[in-house]
Amino acid sequence: MVFDAAGPTIDMAVPPLADVGADASQAEALALIAQGGPVTVFGFPGTGKTLLAELAAAQALTSGKRVAVLTEGRHLAAELDARIVRRAGLAQPSRVAVTPTSFAMSILRARAQAVAASGADGAVEAARAFEPQMVNGSDQAATLSELLRSAADGDLPGVNWDGLVPREALGLAAFRAEVRDLLTRAAERGLDAVGLEALGRREDRPEWIAAAHLYQAYLDRLALPSAGDVGLKLDAAAMVAQAELCLARWDFPVRLPGGEVTLEASARPAWDMVIMDSYQEASLALHSLAARLVAGGAQVVVLASPESTAQTYRGALPWQAARSLAPAPAGWEAAGLVL
Repeated sequence: MVFDAAGPTIDMAVPPLADVGADASQAEALALIAQGGPVTVFGFPGTGKTLLAELAAAQALTSGKRVAVLTEGRHLAAELDARIVRRAGLAQPSRVAVTPTSFAMSILRARAQAVAASGADGAVEAARAFEPQMVNGSDQAATLSELLRSAADGDLPGVNWDGLVPREALGLAAFRAEVRDLLTRAAERGLDAVGLEALGRREDRPEWIAAAHLYQAYLDRLALPSAGDVGLKLDAAAMVAQAELCLARWDFPVRLPGGEVTLEASARPAWDMVIMDSYQEASLALHSLAARLVAGGAQVVVLASPESTAQTYRGALPWQAARSLAPAPAGWEAAGLVL
């Protein structure tokens, strides 16, 4: 393994020059990636992991592969996308580099389009309910605040923290943040309100049982159409979790008002290579999605700097990069390399 703390760095505001290439450790990583199969690359900040993502993506695109690159932040994704396309010298019909949330939304949109194209009675109208819509943080906070006020007034059946949380605390922003964090972690693990309640009963956590009833009220509130706004309303954590579930259940019959329909296998989103940069910020939901992509035949390349994680308060689990080296179900037996 080659350690090179002085490896190339990238000014994200300036597209790279055509003669910017790989150093020795990046060339080693590119050769490993070219062999096929999942690869996980570790490196300290400044060792050139994002440049490696650019080089690997461009190399795959010029080989005719279907490629997606996931990275944190829309601005960073846009800059990286422009650089990849420029380096590859190919016009792309859609973005190559996107955020994990945008990637998940594209999977769910593909399902909505497949439902609409199924030809079943009422499929076009029913597909609108499958169209993903992002719930932003402020809307989520406002909805939770309203529900917690109702809980404090005793107007939400089953939401009872008596003996656990003082009733006056239900109106505090700090408590709302704790509840929001719990619901987010549940969504990342694919738990709905029923699942969270069952977990609370199994683990003897009455506060989780109360939160599960609040969770159901929250989901019911999101499901209500407003001003003609219909669709699958999800926050960022639930969006990624639902995308993984969508791929896992693509072959399952989909219930429509006029009956059931099985989606065309050819409409299932698929990639030859998916590169996940900044994987130290990945949630459990993204790790599960990565495993699902590997199972679907994609070459998943993970780039991580576990010691520089900044999003643990949002559910980032930096040790998951190392888990990718393990056999299923913990990981997918990726080949490891250190820059």
